[in-house]
Amino acid sequence: MLNETKIVKNSPNQTRYIITGFIILLFLMGGMISIILEQLNMMQGHLDNVTMQQNKKLAYLHGLKESIRKRQIGLRDMMVVADPFEKDEYRLLFREYAQEAVGYRDAILTMYQSEKEKQLMTTLTEAMNVAYYLQEDLAEKSIFADDVSNLSENLRQTFSAQSIVTQQLNKMMSIVQQESDTAVSSAHKTYDASYNKIVFFGLVVLLLGVIIAAYVGRSSYTQSRKLNLYMTELFNSRNMLEQRVEERTKELVAAKIEAESSDRAKSEFLSRVSHELRTPLNAVLGFAQIINLDLQKSKHGDQIEEIIKAGNHLLELINDVLDLASIESGEVNINTAKVSINSIINECCNLMQPMVKKFNVVLKDEITEQTDHLVMVDYIRYKQVLLNLISNAIKYNKNNGAVTLKVEERGNGLLRISVHDTGLGIAEEYISQLFEPFTRFGERQHIIEGTGIGLAICKRFVDAMGGKIGLESTSGVGSVFWVDVLLAEAKDNRSLAS
Repeated sequence: MLNETKIVKNSPNQTRYIITGFIILLFLMGGMISIILEQLNMMQGHLDNVTMQQNKKLAYLHGLKESIRKRQIGLRDMMVVADPFEKDEYRLLFREYAQEAVGYRDAILTMYQSEKEKQLMTTLTEAMNVAYYLQEDLAEKSIFADDVSNLSENLRQTFSAQSIVTQQLNKMMSIVQQESDTAVSSAHKTYDASYNKIVFFGLVVLLLGVIIAAYVGRSSYTQSRKLNLYMTELFNSRNMLEQRVEERTKELVAAKIEAESSDRAKSEFLSRVSHELRTPLNAVLGFAQIINLDLQKSKHGDQIEEIIKAGNHLLELINDVLDLASIESGEVNINTAKVSINSIINECCNLMQPMVKKFNVVLKDEITEQTDHLVMVDYIRYKQVLLNLISNAIKYNKNNGAVTLKVEERGNGLLRISVHDTGLGIAEEYISQLFEPFTRFGERQHIIEGTGIGLAICKRFVDAMGGKIGLESTSGVGSVFWVDVLLAEAKDNRSLAS
């Protein structure tokens, strides 16, 4: 932790945090004003809507009253005129006014109504029906009557019914006006009450905003002082860490250069030593074979055979070391081309026949029985990988065991060749180390000849060809070594896509 004496007041920071607090306050005030305006607009809209509905209802009632008045006047004029054609014209107007009145009435019925308004509308509708019936009857009689003076009683009845309708309309208009005034007054009261509440809560929010802004400003300033302490410590620690990382990086770079130099020296040494060993060893083997031809029937024949056998094993070891050194030094070139699987498997099976007879196992080829495949590999290196896997499966198999070769198309354009054996299997804890150089496991490692380099070379060759190698093994049951390589068809498709 930093010492308290390192704290330095930062006036600009303090000012900035106070401004931040006031900005928060302004945002709160803006939000409060926005809410108040929105609520007031909603209440004003409700008030306007109530006023508009009541005004529209009054307008419909006035229209209904006017239509009924015009209908009555039209009926009177129809009775006065004598010309039949004029009577027909008045009769058409009479019916148009009736339709107009019914339209106003139906419009009023679709609008909101209080209980009083509903009762008055029911009474008004009944009175209108009675008046309409009497007016229609009088109109029909006036058309066909020669003397309309006989229809005075009927005219009196229509005026009486019309008077009742007018009275009901006046009552309805009076009630609607009262309801309108009451609704508008209630809306105004609600508006005023809501306005007062909103203003009150707005002031409360404003006060809270001031308190919060002051608190935030003060807290921010306090946090700023603490942050200054931590940042100073962090900068010091970072500088120390950068210095240590820089020193460690220099050490690692030097160690890497030294390791690479040692690795190159080792590979070069192995290569040179192997070449120097292989030349005299070939001479030893050559002369041993010549002597063996001369002494096959002598008592030294078996000893010469052991010399040749040991020499061949040593030559195999030297060749493997040379391959590994060449791979690690980057001197091996991989030239991929389209290769027939059936062709390379046939060649491998033929080459393995002497070993099959020697170790008394059965080699089953289930690959060439199927459709041939073309793969993109280096022919020589791929054959070397397959021969190594098959020879291992034969050597480490049990007596009268079996080695089976299988093929399977995998996803992503890969083809898998797998070598199944019926040997002792490999313990799970050894599998992860199996592809490391000079690694051999199991109780038969000292009985069966081997260098412990073959699988390491196989893995490097397969990796260089863009493939994968692996195994599955069950102790006491057997092992399955597999190699995945790219199909030629998939390589062509990827090239076209590119």
